Amino acid sequence: MPGPRPSHTLRLAGGEIHDLRQKCRRRTAEHGHVERCRIILLSGENRGTTEIAERLGCGRAKVLRWQERYLKGGLEGLVEKPRSGRPPRITSLERHEVVSMACRLPPDFGVERSHWSLDSLRTAVLESGRVQSIGTTSIWNILNKVDLRPQSFRMWMFSRDPHFDTKMRDIVDLYTVRALQGETVLSIDEKTSIQALERKYPIVAPAPGYSGLFESEYIRHGTTCLFACFNVGTGKVLGWCNATRKQPDYLRFLDMVADTYPSGAVHLIADNLNTHVSQAVRDWNTRQGSRFQLHFTPTHASWMNQVEIWFSLLQKERLRHGSFQSVPALVGTLMRYIEEWNEKRAHPFKWTWKGYPLHRGTPPVARWVRQRKTSSDDPSPEAKHATEGRAPAGPPEPTLIDAGIAHP
Repeated sequence: MPGPRPSHTLRLAGGEIHDLRQKCRRRTAEHGHVERCRIILLSGENRGTTEIAERLGCGRAKVLRWQERYLKGGLEGLVEKPRSGRPPRITSLERHEVVSMACRLPPDFGVERSHWSLDSLRTAVLESGRVQSIGTTSIWNILNKVDLRPQSFRMWMFSRDPHFDTKMRDIVDLYTVRALQGETVLSIDEKTSIQALERKYPIVAPAPGYSGLFESEYIRHGTTCLFACFNVGTGKVLGWCNATRKQPDYLRFLDMVADTYPSGAVHLIADNLNTHVSQAVRDWNTRQGSRFQLHFTPTHASWMNQVEIWFSLLQKERLRHGSFQSVPALVGTLMRYIEEWNEKRAHPFKWTWKGYPLHRGTPPVARWVRQRKTSSDDPSPEAKHATEGRAPAGPPEPTLIDAGIAHP
């Protein structure tokens, strides 16, 4: 019987050794291709077939096969040739049909569902006759290849304010020009229905390899409303808690703001809540000598108010995992947080808006772009509403915009 095939002797030039080593160093190279290059490099060092196979953890037949292919084809001979295999059962047209159905809602096909699942999409595809035979795993592979998740939705909202661009530029000018020039710019709003929740059991601190735990059961002790005023130029916060947020409550807080800033012109930014835009507020400003210049965010764009960013920090750092035995305990926590913020952490926010480039004055918006959502910029629930504005020019398709926050 014939014995084993002898190992091939390979003499590698300096350029070949360099190319093979470069391919072995590539982090994105396939493991199989790197293994073949190492076989040739070791063969060029006059290593025996058995020694090469043991060092690389493969069979002698594999070593001999790739030595022969390298002798015949060089580096090109190390490329794996396509294999015949079983022909695909799902055609390219059928794949497109699956994607097409996944990009539409189930009611469009008479299916009473709010969104697709893999099983329901497979059933609908088969019943419609678009695909003859397909499994749930194949549905997942097709959708995953095009990064399509028909079960994934996120909330967003149109702003149909006809004066969106005018109001937007006005507020951006306050943030990027006037506040930096020393003018007093205040963002004001309320954080309503803050619950005094007492956890039934103490919070368990995290440990290596384990997340912290907090009990899902709680005792409700009531709610409070936090009125807050954020100074855009200094980062200082004025806060007041009250059980309600009615018109007299808002006017009372405005009196506190006026006492804190007793002279000079003050720019006051608020959203379009009825208590903010009422005639009572205008009458209050008249009594103050009309030194407060009122600026209102576009409708459905309260995220443009910087105090919302501060609310998000308050929510994350004090309220989300807090446990409060009473409403006064909750109020005390809120006031201590404001005091600590003003003494140690107060700073202006570096405010950006991913939708239009920031502009000053009257220059037109430079371009109309579509942005993909990046929710990590702002963790606040209020600021997570991706709001759309009306463009003065450009394609009619709307753009998604988000408020971002960065600390200097």
